[in-house]
Amino acid sequence: MKIILYILLICCLNLTIISCNKKDEQEHRHQLSFENMLQDIPTSPQNVTLLGRSDGKGVDLVITGDGFKLDQIGTFHTAAQNFVNFMFDYSDNISKHKSGWNVHRLDAISNTDCIDNVRSENSACFRETAYGSYYRCGSGRGLCADGNLVMNKVSSVFPQYDQILVIVNSTKYGGTTLTGFTTSSMAKQSFFIALHELGHSFAGLGDEYEYGTCNHSTEPSAPNVTINTDNSTVKWKHWFDDPNVGMFEGGKRCPTGVWRPTETSFMRKNGEPFYPVNQEAWSMAVYAALTTTYYSKTPSSENVSHSQGSTLNYSIELAMDNSSQQVDWYVDNVSTQVNSTSFTCCDDKTANYIVSAKIWDNTGTIRKDNSTSSSTINWSVNLE
Repeated sequence: MKIILYILLICCLNLTIISCNKKDEQEHRHQLSFENMLQDIPTSPQNVTLLGRSDGKGVDLVITGDGFKLDQIGTFHTAAQNFVNFMFDYSDNISKHKSGWNVHRLDAISNTDCIDNVRSENSACFRETAYGSYYRCGSGRGLCADGNLVMNKVSSVFPQYDQILVIVNSTKYGGTTLTGFTTSSMAKQSFFIALHELGHSFAGLGDEYEYGTCNHSTEPSAPNVTINTDNSTVKWKHWFDDPNVGMFEGGKRCPTGVWRPTETSFMRKNGEPFYPVNQEAWSMAVYAALTTTYYSKTPSSENVSHSQGSTLNYSIELAMDNSSQQVDWYVDNVSTQVNSTSFTCCDDKTANYIVSAKIWDNTGTIRKDNSTSSSTINWSVNLE
């Protein structure tokens, strides 16, 4: 009997030890899980490239935020990524040149998350946010920020920037285009506002709606609004074969006396398509920001030589991928190879010749004679 009691006592002790070990293991796992959660919470600003490259080649959009405290920075990270997704999913017209874009996220930590309804330099909201954002600048939905603070912050981290978007931590509808940057709130329609405002700041497009202060005394510089009613000379005459394009009165905040190219568009109403005229302006702006159609060529010298019966290898590093650009090859002005970034030639030549690489935009979005979206490289080849 004593032996049986002794065995039972030993078993109970073992069960207790096992139970304690399991509890310790569970607590340890819980502690590890909690530590992992803490590692996901940013403890300092993080500046990252969300899309594309970081070497200054391409169109550089920097997204930064205002009114986000350190413990809210994850909300800004989500908003920034969501805007990138929205921008390139909004229209296949934008995505056609996606490979030319670089998007960077720049954290800016605020001491408060309140945003003033009007500018007030004595307000804690104005003083304690990273960029001093406030509403009612220019209009009720106007959302402004301190341009010096924004530009100095962005240029110190991403000096190659072309466009800046400031996402403001407010659910109130708002956004605007300011000198050097664009703002947008976190409201439901905020991304539509941001894209519309980039239409102004990036593509040089004008408003196509009819409310606000009207002025149509001179021809607008924007490519999508005009006071010219002559179909033979109007800015978008080369798009009249598109069924959506015509002459629609009302634009540049004027109900009469100004015409737009389509009945509606994203420059007139949130959520509407680009349509050809606005798309062309956007595409041309991409090339203007790129400042080149290609980054490198091989051979680097345009005066080359090789022995008769041998060949040379040629290649082009395009500014964008082949869904946006195309290279066609010519020898003495005769088409030899199409849609390839590399070319080998020419072991059959008995005299000096010229190899040409013609680079052009193949998206179909540009019809204007625009030298920024096309170029030709000529190699003069001397046979030895």
